[in-house]
Amino acid sequence: MVTYVYSANWFHGIESVFDIIYIVVALLITYFSYKGYKYIPKKNYLYFAFSFFLIAASFFIKMLSDITIYSRGLAEKSVEVDVVKSYVIQRIDWVYNIQFYGFIFARFLVLLAFLMLLVVALKIRDKKIIGLLVYLMVVTALYSEFSFVAFHITLALMLLFLAAHYWKSYKKQKKGNSKFVFMAFFAIFLSQVVFSFVELSQSVYVVGAVLQLIGYLLLFYTIVLVLKK
Repeated sequence: MVTYVYSANWFHGIESVFDIIYIVVALLITYFSYKGYKYIPKKNYLYFAFSFFLIAASFFIKMLSDITIYSRGLAEKSVEVDVVKSYVIQRIDWVYNIQFYGFIFARFLVLLAFLMLLVVALKIRDKKIIGLLVYLMVVTALYSEFSFVAFHITLALMLLFLAAHYWKSYKKQKKGNSKFVFMAFFAIFLSQVVFSFVELSQSVYVVGAVLQLIGYLLLFYTIVLVLKK
């Protein structure tokens, strides 16, 4: 049996809107980070820009994968492969392959993006450690189709470290920007924790998506504050 598990039917269109917001916010951060790098040539700005470009690409690929599945009417359906006609099986396999590879690649990109942010924030310089972490991200992404909990928990741990870093930065410098960045990463961290329990109820997925949206909107608000200065 091939099973597809997604959010509630009524949430499909809303989720696509959320994805577009994530993409726009990530691209804005990419743009302004790159402008910062051109003005002050510090590699941290460049890494920050590239990380959020990967996040934007990740959500774009995810959105395309979602649209492919939803447009075929396969959401929330289980298909008994041994009792359907061959042409139906082929069609399902084709769509499933797009979904499978699309989500794997999207998850790898987002893991790599937040890993880069973590490496910059924690000032990890040892290339062997970075290489090991990248390897672990690849393994997590490859097996995330079979254990999505591992993906969300791995991402949650990285976000927790990022949130803790910016909380310490805020307590030390008392800058409002650091506070909002902390709140943003903490909200996204909570969303990943919630996503790991999505099998319990479709409502859980919606809660996670809303928390994630709040996190990215807080990042957008931080950009607005920076531009006002």
